Amino acid sequence: MGTAQGGRGRLNSDLQDVLGQLTRVTEDAQKLCSGLSDQQFNWRQAGGRWSISECLEHLNLADASDATSLNAVIDDAARRGIRSAGPFRYGKLSTWFVGTVEPPAKHKAKAVQSLVPPPNLAVSDVLPKFLEIHERLARVIEQANGIDLVKVKVPAPVGPFKLPLGQKFRLIAGHDRRHLYQAWEVRRDPAFPGS
Repeated sequence: MGTAQGGRGRLNSDLQDVLGQLTRVTEDAQKLCSGLSDQQFNWRQAGGRWSISECLEHLNLADASDATSLNAVIDDAARRGIRSAGPFRYGKLSTWFVGTVEPPAKHKAKAVQSLVPPPNLAVSDVLPKFLEIHERLARVIEQANGIDLVKVKVPAPVGPFKLPLGQKFRLIAGHDRRHLYQAWEVRRDPAFPGS
């Protein structure tokens, strides 16, 4: 994960926490994929559940989109001078919403079509892309240092409400954990090839 501070001094505690979460997610993805063949990477459990490759590629699609859109939001907030060093306090609704994505999933949600991953991908393609996108996300998080993480709002992925920027970062990390948990469930399945 990146370590630059965007020229704005030490990262505030919210951003340090999220950056730490993403670092742990990245390490978990590397551990998950360690030693996998493409056959194992693309193996599916019964019931049409996603393979490990589909879980990670879904995150690649979602996280790449978020990195691009959040970069623009942060640039706009900086131009408009929407700044604060914190501390930041988030409301109950956004805190609850972020908690809904944490694993294990209590409610299944269908992915929007643009985030549905294709099947049969090579681990040598998907994992490096995952790592690169997480480096981009780290740079975006670092760019947000000094931005008011409560006043700057972004659309929630579902519903008509908006999330504070700081909570959006937490949502990304939680969503990543959710699908890595799902992918680990595939790898731990007794029927998993080579297990």
